[in-house]
Amino acid sequence: AEEIRANTDARIESVLRSEREWLHRGPQARGTKAQARIDSIHEKMNRLRMSKEELAQNKEFAFEVTGRRLGGKILEVESISKSWPKPDGSRKKVIDDFSYVFKKGEKIGVFGDNGTGKTTLLNLLTQELEPDAGKVSRGDNTVFAYYRQNPTFPDTTQTVLEYIKDIAEVITLPDGVKVSASKLLEQFGFEGKIQYSPLSTLSGGERKRVYLVRLLMANPNFLVLDEPTNDFDIYTMG
Repeated sequence: AEEIRANTDARIESVLRSEREWLHRGPQARGTKAQARIDSIHEKMNRLRMSKEELAQNKEFAFEVTGRRLGGKILEVESISKSWPKPDGSRKKVIDDFSYVFKKGEKIGVFGDNGTGKTTLLNLLTQELEPDAGKVSRGDNTVFAYYRQNPTFPDTTQTVLEYIKDIAEVITLPDGVKVSASKLLEQFGFEGKIQYSPLSTLSGGERKRVYLVRLLMANPNFLVLDEPTNDFDIYTMG
């Protein structure tokens, strides 16, 4: 967690670096645009400070749920292959004869350039997509939570709390304590009246955060995250 937080801070600082250098040169706020830029820099720096304080206050909270046991068989992949058609009529093979037996407690990262088939692989593993050859076999007790790159919200008039309660009203944390949907939202920074705000009013980062909460409310035991830090807000990335 400390490493993730450090990397997050580094990314934020890199965004602000040029603006801070400009500010340190002592520009004269002679015009409206210059003053607006100065105000914007101070606002961003203040947001960074506040976000770090929020992270410190919530650093002991873990993105974990419990109560659903894994069986002996979790997920087995046997010689799967997948290709996509190309404009010239040929096919581009992105997965070729891949096999793997997933074990309890594993944390696996998939790395590669854009277009190399990372999302295709995840879609195959979660059986959102059928392989051209081979077989994917999920254990009877395996329940996926699949975090997609671009989550969609069918009804953005729903409030934040309604959206979460669609899945469950109570969840059990690792220590056995049962927590309501409202309390879990508070743990993820959705406090007070924002729980009763329509999804359409949320920022991009807030939408990704509430989408993650909804996935966790389903009490999964197999998390699949497709580039989860893209466009996340500072709070969630910490």
